[in-house]
Amino acid sequence: MDALQAIKGRKSYRSTFKTEPIPREDLREIVEAGFLAPSGCNLQTTKFIAVDDPELVKKLAEIYGHEWAATAPAAILLLTKKVIAPSGETYYIQDFAAAAENILIAATAKIF
Repeated sequence: MDALQAIKGRKSYRSTFKTEPIPREDLREIVEAGFLAPSGCNLQTTKFIAVDDPELVKKLAEIYGHEWAATAPAAILLLTKKVIAPSGETYYIQDFAAAAENILIAATAKIF
C-alpha cells in the first residue's frame, strides 16, 4: 500500500482486533516510522515503547481506561517531555502528533 492509500484508509479503531500477533519486524518498522517524524529544532522529544505481550497490553488498557484496547495484539506507548528550544518555543506537542500520525499510517500500510 502506498502512503496516500494508507492516509486515505486510516481509521480510528475501537472494535475487535485481529487475533494473530504482529510480527516483531513489522512492529519495529511501525515504531521506526514514529522515529522518522519531524521534530521541532531536532529536539527529539518523543520516545516509544512497543508492547506485544498480551497480558501487558491488557494491563495497559486497564490502567488507561481503554478496555476496548485490551485484546489488541500490540500497543505502542508514545512518551514526550516538554523541552524549551533555544528560541524559547516548545514543539513537543507537534513532535508527538507527527510521530503518532506516522505510526498510524505505517500500521495502516502494513494492514494492521
